[in-house]
Amino acid sequence: MTPLRAKYQIEETAAEFSFKPFHTSKSKLGWFMFAIVLFVGLSAYFLGRENYLLLILSITLSLILVWYFAKLLLVYSPLKYTFDTANNAVYYSNLWYQKKRILILDQVVIFRNTEMGSWHYSMGERKKQFVKSYIISEYFPNRKGNAALSGFENEILRKIEQMIDQSTNNISVKQGGFRFNS
Repeated sequence: MTPLRAKYQIEETAAEFSFKPFHTSKSKLGWFMFAIVLFVGLSAYFLGRENYLLLILSITLSLILVWYFAKLLLVYSPLKYTFDTANNAVYYSNLWYQKKRILILDQVVIFRNTEMGSWHYSMGERKKQFVKSYIISEYFPNRKGNAALSGFENEILRKIEQMIDQSTNNISVKQGGFRFNS
């Protein structure tokens, strides 16, 4: 298994391709726990010293860190996308949904989305991609020659584009279409 396949937990069969775009964020959980314990300890120290301004500040920072820790642990880390050519669908799974259909595979558009000095790849439904979209990559910095970016484009985006092309060439009869390659 290549390091990139392990990094994104890529699973591939003849008809399915799945990966976890935020699996690498699990390494940040330890740092969040360290910061939470640090600020809770500072809160206890400031409570004993009766320094209420710094107490409020450290409690506020502790609550913000707990919020981001929970979001990372419960939402982003278990997130998994599955591209299925047999059912012409894209599925989303996490702790709450085992396999929820979010898009039709031949309607998927992949585009770049920019946020505050960095950017990521997103996917959405054709002609509605800016209304509802799903983040499918980690955030990349705005510099050239990024090894993580080239690895993501070569290993994941190329496979997704092949599956989208394959699904548009083989529209199944059960979806109201006909086969072009008969």
